[in-house]
Amino acid sequence: MTISRRELIKTGLLTGMALSIPSVLRAQTTPAGARTVRMVKANDLRIFDPIFTATSVTADHGLAIYDTLFGVDSKFMPQPQMVGKWGVSEDRKTYTFELRDGLAWHDDTPVTAGDCVASIRRWGQVAPGGQLIMERASDISKKDDKTFLITLKEPLGILIDLLADLTPPCLFIMREKDASRPATEQVATNVGSGPFRFNEALVKSGASYTYDRNENMFLARSRRTDWLAVRSSKSIV
Repeated sequence: MTISRRELIKTGLLTGMALSIPSVLRAQTTPAGARTVRMVKANDLRIFDPIFTATSVTADHGLAIYDTLFGVDSKFMPQPQMVGKWGVSEDRKTYTFELRDGLAWHDDTPVTAGDCVASIRRWGQVAPGGQLIMERASDISKKDDKTFLITLKEPLGILIDLLADLTPPCLFIMREKDASRPATEQVATNVGSGPFRFNEALVKSGASYTYDRNENMFLARSRRTDWLAVRSSKSIV
C-alpha cells in the first residue's frame, strides 16, 4: 500500500495531531462526497518557505502545496512520486531521473527538469542530507525538459533515501525561478505542484489559511479531500 501525502496530512502522521473530517460541506456548490479537513496548529503560519525554515507549521504548508521526487510507502521505503522512472550506471556514480508525464504547477505551467535541479541545489544548502549529496556530487544537471542527472564523485548508496527523506527541510520541488534564490532568502510566492493549492483570497493572517484540492494531481486512492483549512490555536475560543 502506498501512503500519499494527503493521507499523511489527514492521519496526522507528520504533524502528531488528530484531524477531524466533518460531514458538513463547505458550500452547497461543493461536489457530492467532498470533504473538508480542519487542522489546528500550535503556531501561526508566518513563513511560507519550507527551505528557509524547518519549523513544523511551515513544513506542513510545504507538504500541502509542493510535490517531491520520491515518497514513502507503508513501510517508509522510498517510492517514485514526481519521478516516472530512474536508473543508475554500473559504477553507481550516475543517476538518471525522468519525470512523469503531465506534471504541472498550480499556475498550469509544466514542471521541468530544470526546476528539479534548482530545487536540489537550494535544498542542498541547508538540509544535512542535501549537503551530503552536494559534497559527493560532481555535477547535477538537466539533460532535457523531463530528464536530469546526479553524477557523483563516488558511490552513495543512500542517495534515493536522502531524496525521499521527510525530515524538514524536505526536498520540495519549486519552480526554477523560486529555487534559484539562496536558501537564506525567503520565497514569497506559494505556487507548487502538490496536492493542494494555497488560496490567497481566503487568507486570514493569524486565524486561518485555506488550501484547495489540486484536481490535476494523481491520487492513488479514491477517497478525496477537497478543502484543507488550517487554523491557528490562538483563534480558538
